[in-house]
Amino acid sequence: MGFCLLNNVALAAQYLIHEFGAKRIAILDIDLHHGNGTQDIFYERDDVLFISTHQYPLYPFTGFLEEMGAGKGQGLNANLPLPPMSGNHAFSAATDELILPLLDRFAPEMLLISAGMDAHWADPLGHLILSAAGYGEVIGRFTAWADAHCAGRIALFLEGGYDLEGGSSCATAAVAALLGQPFTDPVGPAPYREKGDWRVVLEHAKGLWQLE
Repeated sequence: MGFCLLNNVALAAQYLIHEFGAKRIAILDIDLHHGNGTQDIFYERDDVLFISTHQYPLYPFTGFLEEMGAGKGQGLNANLPLPPMSGNHAFSAATDELILPLLDRFAPEMLLISAGMDAHWADPLGHLILSAAGYGEVIGRFTAWADAHCAGRIALFLEGGYDLEGGSSCATAAVAALLGQPFTDPVGPAPYREKGDWRVVLEHAKGLWQLE
């Protein structure tokens, strides 16, 4: 829908399944926008778990909580549409209370991360106000899960990001998290106060997925 010519993470998932015989792949999309194309590709399949965190309302205006897959893919598509001004605390809670429990349930053989940097607070397209340090913390938790449950198989795919300083700091934080190295955020935290509206959305999502 205008942002991508090829869906790199979907191609990678299909390649792993077709060429390496993978049975269960998880795609975690933490881009500012809903991963509507990835969702559509795997919506009725049982070999890929797709989880998307994204700002809502925002283009492409998809990715509702109730979109949970269909057919063989029922229960394998999870969306968390976060309101504007959701920041580090929101992403940390979503990781611990929704994403990691769903990974435990599905037990994927590899994690593929659609690593959009446009959730950073300095990005001009959105208002999720995640810091680079917060971004690295989330990637670190995904990495630790992969180390513990799927032999460290994790790959990051660069997605959106439209502020050069914010994007570069997020990319550095991501690499540091993958390597288990410390990271000092050169840009710093968001100069805005995080709102708590996201908690209602997260609790609703946990209820739908019976994680309470």
